Amino acid sequence: MAVTGPRSTANQSTTTTVVDMDDAIEMLDKFDVPLTSMLSEEGITNIRHDWLEDDLDAQTVAVNAAFTSGGATVTVIDSSNVRTRDLLQKVQVTGDDIAPQILGSTEQILEVTAVPTATTITVSTTPWGGTTGANLASPDILQIIGQVPLEGADPQTSRDGDPTARFNVAQIFQERVDATRTARKNDQYGIDDPLERMKMRKFKELAIRLERAYLVGVRFVSADKKQRSFGGLFYHITTNVRSSTVAALRAGTNAMLRASFVLGASPDLLMVSPAIKQAYDDMDLTATGTTIKVEKDYGDTGIGITAESFKSSFGLVRLLINRHMPTNKTVALESGYVKRLIFDNWFYEDLAKTGDSDQGEIVGEFGFKVKNEKAHAVLNVTDAA
Repeated sequence: MAVTGPRSTANQSTTTTVVDMDDAIEMLDKFDVPLTSMLSEEGITNIRHDWLEDDLDAQTVAVNAAFTSGGATVTVIDSSNVRTRDLLQKVQVTGDDIAPQILGSTEQILEVTAVPTATTITVSTTPWGGTTGANLASPDILQIIGQVPLEGADPQTSRDGDPTARFNVAQIFQERVDATRTARKNDQYGIDDPLERMKMRKFKELAIRLERAYLVGVRFVSADKKQRSFGGLFYHITTNVRSSTVAALRAGTNAMLRASFVLGASPDLLMVSPAIKQAYDDMDLTATGTTIKVEKDYGDTGIGITAESFKSSFGLVRLLINRHMPTNKTVALESGYVKRLIFDNWFYEDLAKTGDSDQGEIVGEFGFKVKNEKAHAVLNVTDAA
């Protein structure tokens, strides 16, 4: 890993040697930093990191008032993504799914003949293609199933919306270490050098703080921009958040994964607290036959943790325990969309000597990226303990 430094600080020796902390990283207990261990990394050169996210344009419109079969105007909540010559059909909304109401070709299809206002659309009074007319009411949902433009006509105005701009900031993690000349010279049982021992201990503390920040950090920048904290997983994931109980954990987890799947995502990791991990284990112990919930692989996983997978209706999803997770939360991630950002990787540097002691600091500056937050999900297990 590349190391940037030395930095220029008021109390830093001009002859200081910057020491890479890669060896210390390799010595970390993977259970202390499981998310850090499995995330891919990306270098950044600015303390603010921006990215753009594009969502597919809405393909549905919500009915907002009663519509009688044969009528010419449908009142909707927002007509902005409907265009003249669109074909609309009522859909069945069940949980997170939006699907055709029936299988067949007789369900009413409406042709849009004009979009006069932001909340009304004009439709042909005769349903399209001989389909059967039907009444509509709030909160029915109409889905765009196609268009029937006039041959040779100009295309309708674009539905393309602007991408969403998202950003996070780099956060400094820093600890001072020091030891007196006498302590370093004095023989101590089991300790070769108290300064080196303190380096390892403080680095582990910093790495655990970084792991916690990846989970629960809140993005904030002070007015002078000299103090910064980045937003973690629970700060960024806001669309797909739902609740469950321990008794309904399997159904709740499947519903969470299903919601992400319907939005076009493919979560491959479930990160859970110790309490929820135990609930999964208890659920597995009571399973019979082909309804086993958790599958285990005791082979080498590459990060030193036994691989377990939750058997969902949408395939096997890796299950990973994290002791720093809030007790009542499970998070589903499409891991390719989550990255740890490195502005300055961990390093140690000596500071100017003051008095009869040696001093130094361990420092690193990191950010966090959660792309396509709709690809991820959070499950609050309300009675987990």
